[in-house]
Amino acid sequence: MVITDEEWEPSNDPLYAKALVLQAGETTIVIATVDAVAIEEIGRIKRGYLEGVRAQLNAAFKIDPSHVLINASHCHGRVCADVEQRTVQAVTEAYEAMVPVRIGAGTGHEDRISENRRLKLKNGKEADVRHAYSLPPDEEVVSLGPIDPEIGVLRLDRENGETLAVVYNFAVHPIVGVPSGQNTADVAGFASQVIEDQLSDGAVALFIQGCTGDVNPLWYKDVNHPRGAEILGDRLGLSTLKA
Repeated sequence: MVITDEEWEPSNDPLYAKALVLQAGETTIVIATVDAVAIEEIGRIKRGYLEGVRAQLNAAFKIDPSHVLINASHCHGRVCADVEQRTVQAVTEAYEAMVPVRIGAGTGHEDRISENRRLKLKNGKEADVRHAYSLPPDEEVVSLGPIDPEIGVLRLDRENGETLAVVYNFAVHPIVGVPSGQNTADVAGFASQVIEDQLSDGAVALFIQGCTGDVNPLWYKDVNHPRGAEILGDRLGLSTLKA
């Protein structure tokens, strides 16, 4: 379900609310993802959204509110005003389209798209890599903080072997943007598109943000590289497919 704010400015690529509904016996759970910076904190998804989505799903399908997980990718794209209703619609469509599946879990590896923004200095202090901050000279830097290169993967296949959905988890701030400066789902959006393009027709890729901490995208402050999330997203998508 597209949740792009089309009234604000032209968009480079769509922002989505996606949903996966899983049912075993009498237990039903929802995993939903939104291409937004946060839920009920910063950004346009305001307080009451989560409670509203859960209440509507409980009323319509008797889904326990505690069984509804909604994750924001942390991209800085601008979502539409009716994002709550569109999220409910995405879940509704997933609920009504449930089919038997086989589920498998695994892990992948991707260490080429991220870097820690905390620099450890020789004087024992730390410096933060941000656009508004100047950087210390290279000779004063001892090391960088850690990144988490693991990709968590959950794959769901239909009984005929076709992939229905892939849920993948990775820790990185999707804050690169695109050269035009337009609205974008950023790294996670491009990664999901790569995954979906290579799988069975209609397969859905859902990105779950990890413990991002100080993990920035590569080249975040490198003036020699244009600000383009697509190449980083392609790498993440291909590494997920490999896993």
